[in-house]
Amino acid sequence: MNRSKSEEQRFTEPDAKRIKFSTLGAALIAMAGICVVTIVDYTTGGKVGLSPFYIAVISFVTWWAGLYWGIAMASLATLGWFAAIVPWRQPHEWFVEGINAGMRSIIFIAFAFLVARIRRDQQRLERLNIVLKGAIARESSNARTDVLTGLLNRRGFQEQVEREIARCMRQSAPLSVGYLDIDNFKRINDSKGHEWGDACLCEVASALVSMLRPSDVSARLGGDEFAMLLPMTDLAAAEQVAGRLHTVMQSKLRDYGDADLGISLGVVSFNTPPSTVSELFRQADATMYRAKQAGKGRVIVAQGQEALVE
Repeated sequence: MNRSKSEEQRFTEPDAKRIKFSTLGAALIAMAGICVVTIVDYTTGGKVGLSPFYIAVISFVTWWAGLYWGIAMASLATLGWFAAIVPWRQPHEWFVEGINAGMRSIIFIAFAFLVARIRRDQQRLERLNIVLKGAIARESSNARTDVLTGLLNRRGFQEQVEREIARCMRQSAPLSVGYLDIDNFKRINDSKGHEWGDACLCEVASALVSMLRPSDVSARLGGDEFAMLLPMTDLAAAEQVAGRLHTVMQSKLRDYGDADLGISLGVVSFNTPPSTVSELFRQADATMYRAKQAGKGRVIVAQGQEALVE
C-alpha cells in the first residue's frame, strides 16, 4: 500500500512553480474575459443575454485554477454584470436588478462548484489510472521474474530468446544459449534444509549476473536449473565464457560442505539460430544432459545441431 502511494505521489504531484504560474495565468485570462463581457454588457445595456459567456469564463478558471478562484470569478462576474446594467436602469429598478444579481451569483457559484467537482473526479481517475498501470507493470514483471533469485523465470527467458532469435536472424549474427544444473542439489535440502538450498540457488544466480555481460540474459528455469543467453557470441567465445563460469561456480559450491555439489553446464552455439524457441531449448537441454551423463561437473560446448548427436 505504501509503495502504491509513493508511486502515485511521484507521478501525479506537479511541480509547485508550474501550479503557481498556471493558476495565475488562468486567473488573469479569466479576469480579462470578464472585463470584455462586462464591457459588451454595458455597451448593449443588458439587452443581449451574455450569461453563457460569464459561465464559460468561470468554468475555465475553476478548471485550471481551482474552486476558490472560480468563486472569486463568479463574484467578479456578478459585480461586473450589475455595474454594466445599473447605469441603464431607473433608480426604482435597482432593487429588482439587485435580486437578479443575487440569483446570477448563485448560478455562477453553482457552476463553479460543478466544474470543480468534475475536475476533482477527473484527477482522481487519472491518479487511479497511474496506480493501476504501475500495479499492472509490477504484476507483469513478477510474472516474468523468479521470486527467490530475481532472475527471469522460464516465461521471461523465453520471451527474451524469441526477441533475440529474431534480431540475430535479421543481422545474421551468432547466438549461444547455455543450460546449467546443480549436481547433487537434493543433498543440500535433505541434509541442511531448504534455507541452505535457497542460499545455494542465490549464489549461483549471483555468479551468473556478475560474470555475464549486461547484454547477456540469465534465468532460473525452475528447481536447480538455470539458463543463460549470450547474444553475438560464437562457439569460441562461448567456450571461454562457459569455462570461466564453470570454474567460479565450482569454487563457490565447495563452501557447501560434504554435499559434493557441482555444475553441469551445456552450451550450444548457433551461427544461424533455429526459427523456434522450442528447438533452441531442445538443443541446449540435450547439451546439458550430455554433460551430466559424462560424469557431472562437466562443461560441454557444441555447435548447433551437433548438440543432438550422442
